[in-house]
Amino acid sequence: MMKAILMERPGPPEVLRYVDVPMPKPAPGQALVRAHSIGVGMPEVLVRRGEYSWMPPLPAIPGIEMSGLVEKLGEGVTSLKVGQAVFVSARELNVRGGCYAEYIAADAEALYPLPDGVDLEAAAALSNYQVAWHLLHSATNGMRYGSLLATAAAGGVGSALVQLGKLAGKRVIGMVDSNERAAFAVSLGADGAV
Repeated sequence: MMKAILMERPGPPEVLRYVDVPMPKPAPGQALVRAHSIGVGMPEVLVRRGEYSWMPPLPAIPGIEMSGLVEKLGEGVTSLKVGQAVFVSARELNVRGGCYAEYIAADAEALYPLPDGVDLEAAAALSNYQVAWHLLHSATNGMRYGSLLATAAAGGVGSALVQLGKLAGKRVIGMVDSNERAAFAVSLGADGAV
């Protein structure tokens, strides 16, 4: 058995229950990953509310991203090794969920191997940078721009936009809802925060 967050229906935070569930076993081609850090962002809130475009079938273990260590390999897996650090994005899985748990079994090809010594807590936020990179570089369809406005600039995707926008040489203006968050957005590199 393992601990996990389970939701049987959408609703307020109280629909999330901390329960014992059966430990997953890696099937052929899969790896069992022991969670180190689990990301919590707006997609998880939308799943809990039942408003996410890619809702997992209920009942479900929500959670869209985690970092952890490979605990066990299923038959035929040669691309990973036990003890290796990986990033799990449910965007790569058949179901958008499963990461609010102590362990997850996932196809080895869907896991992102991480370098030795990586900060696993920071790695759990990688999906924010995937989204921000897409917004800055491919969603623009080649449109040239010199500045960008990052709403919620102190949040996950917003702070990634600030950092990657600055690295790309853009003027970044951040929007936040408090002076404390404005200071944080500026510390990330925003040219100003309102």
